[in-house]
Amino acid sequence: ESRVQMVKPGFDANRYYGESHALLERLAGEVQFALGASLATANIRLHGYATRVKTRASYLEKIERKEYKDPQQEVQDLVGARIVCLFLDDLPRLRVIVHDLFDVLLVEDKVNAGPAESFGYMSVHYICRMRASNCFPSPCL
Repeated sequence: ESRVQMVKPGFDANRYYGESHALLERLAGEVQFALGASLATANIRLHGYATRVKTRASYLEKIERKEYKDPQQEVQDLVGARIVCLFLDDLPRLRVIVHDLFDVLLVEDKVNAGPAESFGYMSVHYICRMRASNCFPSPCL
């Protein structure tokens, strides 16, 4: 029996992913719609944006690699979005959009953390929850 299945008594990460996948796809669609509507009127110069649901293999690998004991609480990126701005000047407006649409739980600012060559690119990562008021017509996670 794999360690992933032994993480928490009675918790089967593989089964949880399978049972949650359709809801996660709906949530990714809600995020895509909300971001698209806000970005369309924000006058932010973008390279692009996309949402995704973490793959089952990536989810299971992360649980094992990080040795999570409670994956339902600890994995925070089952649904993700990537927004690529062309100019740093646009980051403050993007920050407002993110804070308007989501409950922001954590911000990791790699723009001001050091030179881009130390990690290959400059980024701001937000760990968020979708606000229930921004979910229509389906409930959010």
